Amino acid sequence: MGGATGGFVSSTKEAVDVLRNRARTYLFSNSIAPSVVGASLTAYNILKENPTLVNRLSNNTRIFRTSMKQAGFTILGHDTCAIAPVLLGDARIATELSNRMLD
Repeated sequence: MGGATGGFVSSTKEAVDVLRNRARTYLFSNSIAPSVVGASLTAYNILKENPTLVNRLSNNTRIFRTSMKQAGFTILGHDTCAIAPVLLGDARIATELSNRMLD
């Protein structure tokens, strides 16, 4: 929650202790903005009230990742994660693809 505006971790004391000692970005952390907290809480409540949205995202994630792999792309990350980095391996190709997608 928070992305580039800051964030937090809610976990067991042991997990938080590990992150405090091992997470490099913790050294440069900042607090999360109240507006981001409010928007995130609203989003979580919407998802809690509409579980079909989560199921739809899971199905779309599976379809996207499977189709991209079948098309020959290298997709990084865990197969159930909706964030699907596409490894192109060449900055020029990545720029061209990005421009074509914007068009």
